[in-house]
Amino acid sequence: MLKDIMISQFSAFPNHVPQPFNEKPFNKAVTVLNDGHWKAVRNTLSPAFSGSKMKQLNKLSYCHGNASVCLSVRLSVRPTLVKKAAACRFFDHSFTELVKVVPHTKYLIVMVTGSRSKVIWGHESLYGSYSMDVVATTFFGMQIDSQKNPDDPFVKHAKEAFNFGIFSVKCMLIFFVPCMRKIFQLLGIKVANPAVGEFFQDVISRALELRKTENIKRKDMLQLMIDAHKLDSTEEGENGELVNENIDGDTSSHTHSKAALSEDEIMANAFTFFLAGYETTNTALCMTSYLLATNKEIQEKLIQEVDKFAPRKEDVTYELVGQMEYLDGVVREALRMYPPAAVTDRINDKKDIELNGFTIPKGFSVLVPIYAIHHDPDVWEEPEEFRPERFFKQNRANIHPVSWLPFGDGPRSCIGLRLALMEIRFALVRMLQEFKFETCSETEIPPVLSTRSAFLSPPNGVRLQVVPRKKTE
Repeated sequence: MLKDIMISQFSAFPNHVPQPFNEKPFNKAVTVLNDGHWKAVRNTLSPAFSGSKMKQLNKLSYCHGNASVCLSVRLSVRPTLVKKAAACRFFDHSFTELVKVVPHTKYLIVMVTGSRSKVIWGHESLYGSYSMDVVATTFFGMQIDSQKNPDDPFVKHAKEAFNFGIFSVKCMLIFFVPCMRKIFQLLGIKVANPAVGEFFQDVISRALELRKTENIKRKDMLQLMIDAHKLDSTEEGENGELVNENIDGDTSSHTHSKAALSEDEIMANAFTFFLAGYETTNTALCMTSYLLATNKEIQEKLIQEVDKFAPRKEDVTYELVGQMEYLDGVVREALRMYPPAAVTDRINDKKDIELNGFTIPKGFSVLVPIYAIHHDPDVWEEPEEFRPERFFKQNRANIHPVSWLPFGDGPRSCIGLRLALMEIRFALVRMLQEFKFETCSETEIPPVLSTRSAFLSPPNGVRLQVVPRKKTE
């Protein structure tokens, strides 16, 4: 039935349930648009997320991955110097000199030797900084340093946006009393913090104006959206698989007409992709690191693959990372065990329809329990076991259709899937070139997941030990 709803009978379920935060201009995002308008915007955006475009964006991510390992961590090395467990930052290949501690406002900048020195970090500081810096560069063309400049207006407004609660009184009223949406609109009541929306509107508007007046072109997602016009909806994906948008919900390929995006559409989608990209990358990296720390044999196998394909940081390219089968299996299995979102939805807003003996009336919403499906023993053998080999090419035929849903499935699947996977894989390779993950006394096993957010992230964070690898490994 799920395959019918999301793919084969897509024409009956083409839209998402109306969202509470549907205010101008952000009501033009591809995630909230419906029917023909959604199809037109999706067709126009799709080329911006093609494999060739990801290769261009990889160069932007490379800059941040190198400065990175832009890692905020909690220090357990030399505790006499760090009594308040301040955060710190690693710079590439800084592990050959003596420990040098430099005070910097609220945290310390630390360069560690190549010994077995250990640091403890929480996901919200380590990968949060990396994710924010990468998506800010990728989508807005902005160079920020969210670790070093936590009071930067961009960083502060972004964090406010990420803290938006779907269980707020306003959201609940709109979910359960749909007419409240129109009442809020008539009264000028904003569901989200209006200052956040206004700030990002201004940022994107000024960026668009600057590029227009100064004839500036930059290889980032904002420019790709500006330039997006035409591309056949069928193209070759990663590792040779065929990727077909199937916007019309059938199994044939199409060439769809596309039109340039309006400024409001660019603004809405840049902001939406920024929010979704940050949370997905941050949480996925966090939970993958946790799984590697708690499954040492798997981590060792992945390190061996990293050393084989990418022994140096200069080796990390889009093409090379795409050849790393074990890395792909690790990332996909981590996303199965800890998908970014617990549920997705569709709404039958066309007519009554019968599927598998069940009648779904017009206006009826369908919730798809992603997390439950990913952990269903009738769908996945021993679902609580971390098994990257499930996703090896020779085993893919054993995967139940429409059972791996971290990015949804069908025509309304996440358009940014390629970009998210690229950023996650790239960051993991760069980390494992120099570090290992280990559990510590502060590691919560298993991690508790938030039940009051649109995303499945651990509210207490994930605390792990990061151990610099020996040069002989």
